[in-house]
Amino acid sequence: MQAAPTRPTEIPALTGLRALLAWWVVFYHVADPDFAEIRLGLLDPLRAHGYLAVDGFFILSGFILAYVYRVRFANPAPGTYFRFLVARLSRVYPVHIVVLSVIVVLIGSAWLAGFRPRVPERFALDELALQISLLHAWGFSRRLAWNYPSWSISAEWFAYLCFPLVHRLVLRSVSRVWPVVVAVACLAGLLLLEKLGPNKNLSYTYEFALIRIGCEFTAGAALLMLARPWLEAAPSAGKRLRPHATLALLGAFVAIFVAPDAIAVAGLGLVILFLSHPKDALGALLSRPGALYAGETSYAVYMVHALIEGIGILALRAVPGLGAIPAVLRFLGLAVVVQLVADQAWRRIEKPGRDAGRRLGEAVLARRNPAPGPAA
Repeated sequence: MQAAPTRPTEIPALTGLRALLAWWVVFYHVADPDFAEIRLGLLDPLRAHGYLAVDGFFILSGFILAYVYRVRFANPAPGTYFRFLVARLSRVYPVHIVVLSVIVVLIGSAWLAGFRPRVPERFALDELALQISLLHAWGFSRRLAWNYPSWSISAEWFAYLCFPLVHRLVLRSVSRVWPVVVAVACLAGLLLLEKLGPNKNLSYTYEFALIRIGCEFTAGAALLMLARPWLEAAPSAGKRLRPHATLALLGAFVAIFVAPDAIAVAGLGLVILFLSHPKDALGALLSRPGALYAGETSYAVYMVHALIEGIGILALRAVPGLGAIPAVLRFLGLAVVVQLVADQAWRRIEKPGRDAGRRLGEAVLARRNPAPGPAA
């Protein structure tokens, strides 16, 4: 008898997509007047809306975690939720805390040497405590502070804590209509946030971030339910590649120019949905080894780029001649440094930290639930 095909543990194209999203954020933050002001003419809205890459990450997170954990949470064994939280915290916290520690050392050293930041409030001790505890996107913070991109990690931690609720709401459904209803409701929530919120867009970080990720993480889980027919089917050969993800990506880019942010985010959600199909043309491109490596290091890229940019800004102020270097070359140089540092952070902090965290979690579970000894 032929064995039933096993489901892949990951979706390679979505790993490659992480690289595109991370570098979109980097370009959004770095191509500014402080370091390397780069304008793209008529295409500049693509740069100016780089904050939407985080929305793509939030949807992707809901999709991937639903893919990995839907069955495990359906009939959870003892310790399932604990293992889930340990795995997620081990994934995001080691790089976060190491980068934050480096910034603390640099700011503290500068302070002792008599230098003061432009905005000292960004480096207040209460803001540091919020960042250490991953609460700085929960409405307690007053500003972007310390390693400012990490606000999204705080929001992700909130979503991880709420995953059982998302599972009950979305991932237990057997209806084909209910995931569509949930996705549309999430889109409506984003439209309301954009319309009624003070920013009039979706660029919310330390305020309203939980609404932003709540809608998008849940929508990602709903999209996973829509992708189940091809994710759970036996692999097929000989079919032509589909252009669906490419068309959805073009639609998202067009929406950036002419539609509310929420519509562009919906387009990114469709990109994620279609990339999960094993026969998608763009997915085949994002599944190549170079794209997969870039995707694997994308979290570290996201977490270290603000630190590297800050050092670059200080270098520009200290060495005026550096300002004569064309902005594009300054950006490319910074991008190389970011990737090199991210590679080391991925190899030496992220991967070992993930493994160590899981071992620690299993040890805690073993102490709480010791195996019974041999019968007398």
